[in-house]
Amino acid sequence: MPVYHNGAVHFVSDCGDPLVRRGSVYYRPYIVAYDINNDTTRKLRLPNDARKGWDDTLHNSNLGIFKWGSRKSSSESICLVRLKKYVFTAWVLRDYDSVSWIRIMKSRVRAMGLMEPNPNYIAGFTVMNGKTLLFATRKKVYSYNMMGRSQQIEQVCKHQCQYDHHWHVCFTSYSNTLHPLGIGAATLPDI
Repeated sequence: MPVYHNGAVHFVSDCGDPLVRRGSVYYRPYIVAYDINNDTTRKLRLPNDARKGWDDTLHNSNLGIFKWGSRKSSSESICLVRLKKYVFTAWVLRDYDSVSWIRIMKSRVRAMGLMEPNPNYIAGFTVMNGKTLLFATRKKVYSYNMMGRSQQIEQVCKHQCQYDHHWHVCFTSYSNTLHPLGIGAATLPDI
C-alpha cells in the first residue's frame, strides 16, 4: 500500500522482476517517492539490514511500508516492516532528508507470544494506528503493540480464509477515507 508523507506518495519496490539484472540500481529493494506539488520522484534507500538477503529464494522476504505515529504528536513518519524466516523487523524513518532509519523492533513470531501449534505461515501483515502490527496466520488474526510497555500479542479474531501457500491476506484501513459531509450534502438513500 502506498503511504502519503511529507507531501509525497511513497511506494516500496517488490524487486521481483526476473528481467532486472543483479548490477542494476533497481535490483535491490527501495522506496520511490512521488512529490505531488512539484511533480518529481525520489528514490529512498532502505536500511542495510532490510536489503540483506532479500533475494534468498528459499526464505522469501516480505517488505511493507506504513504510516507511523500520529499527527497529534507531530511524530508522523514512515515505518518499514520486513518479515523473513518468521522474524518481524521494523524501522522508522528518522530523518527524511538524509534517509536515516532507526530499528524499533526485531522479534521472532514465537517470541512475541504466538502460541499456535504450528505458526509456519504468515499470510499478511500491516501497521495500524501508527504503532500496532496486525498479522494473519492460517486461521487467526493477531495484533502486537510495537511501542510502549505492553509488547504482548493479542488474538483479534479467527478468519475463514481458505489456506493455500500462494494466498495472501491484505488489510485495509478505511478510517482515513471517511470525512464529514459538507454543508447541504445529503446521504444516499437506503436501497
